[in-house]
Amino acid sequence: MNSPSTLRAIYAFSGDPITFGHIDIVKRAARTYPHVLVAIGINPSKANRYTFDDEERLAMAELCFEDLPNVECKIFQGLLGEYAYRHGYDVIIRGIRNNSDLESELVLYKVNETLHPELDTVFFPTKPELSHISSSVVKALIRESGDVSKYCHLGVKEALERRLLKKSLIGLSGGIACGKTYLAKKLINLLNEEIQATYISLDEIGHYVLSDHSHRLYRRTRDLIVKTFGDEVANLDGTINRKALGAIVFNDSLALSQLNVIMREPMLTRLYQVLFKAPDGVLLIEGAILIENGWGSLVNNNVILVEAEQETRIERLMARNNCSREEAESKIARQVSPAERALILSDEQVLASWGKTWVVNNDSTVQRLDELKDQILDFANQDLLTTIQKRSQ
Repeated sequence: MNSPSTLRAIYAFSGDPITFGHIDIVKRAARTYPHVLVAIGINPSKANRYTFDDEERLAMAELCFEDLPNVECKIFQGLLGEYAYRHGYDVIIRGIRNNSDLESELVLYKVNETLHPELDTVFFPTKPELSHISSSVVKALIRESGDVSKYCHLGVKEALERRLLKKSLIGLSGGIACGKTYLAKKLINLLNEEIQATYISLDEIGHYVLSDHSHRLYRRTRDLIVKTFGDEVANLDGTINRKALGAIVFNDSLALSQLNVIMREPMLTRLYQVLFKAPDGVLLIEGAILIENGWGSLVNNNVILVEAEQETRIERLMARNNCSREEAESKIARQVSPAERALILSDEQVLASWGKTWVVNNDSTVQRLDELKDQILDFANQDLLTTIQKRSQ
């Protein structure tokens, strides 16, 4: 009989797609067994029902477990018990989410135990906070343009959006007066010469929430803003006076944080509606808050960072807001610097093991914007398998 230090374990599932539930089971197994095989199964009866082909599912598994040196990923076909016995595995790992899972898994355990008594089965109960996650739930949420970043790896989320929605989400962010909106719309026009591209403004999403829309969620949000910041931010028609609100929050970091908390869920709700109705192709989501507020996962940490020289930003602010140099400098100083914004995004990309950054200086020439357009086209048109393999390297 093998000692615990030499036991080989196998965990099989279709991985269509792989979720954080699968990932948790594998990580726990990898702490227990010196060698764990993640076996991506091929079920001939489901051949035409898989969202991703065999190689794509394998690539996603390898992406999710690239940081676990004792985990190997392979494609397998046939009876799991026979495959495990034939390849010298000692333990079959099975995840259990509920009583229904347990009943069916006990039947399979008995079959395997009858065929190969020396082959053991170990059940790993799913953690309660992950028990609602399944591949079918993830796909259902994606089809409604929902955010599944808490359900699966961002690389898997991006793959699902490309495959099921035919959409590539890209963020565009930068500081005040760096020319984000101008650049975003110019880029959209260039992209539309060759591919469908849609511009989505987070500022417009926020304005929608604060305007006179009668939906209960938005009315309740506006009421909470007035209750939090005072009657002076309310217009007579029930909308929010954005100028009055801005004068309060942009001079007070605590007040701005309160507003961001209040606005987060209503804005996301509206954004999901917009994303659902948006056409196929590239969706460029522009907003200063994208990185600072931790919304990078919405665009899978794929972000264009727009920068501009300090003096250029000051001059733009003075002209746009009809304000003094001192006021313009003060507004810029209260925001996250370009270096800090880039570092926040980089840290998120490292933490998620996913994401891509394009940096654009908005003093650039049109030729350089053409180069960015070509890079975005390459990104959007790259086949799924190549994208997964390249981005995981």
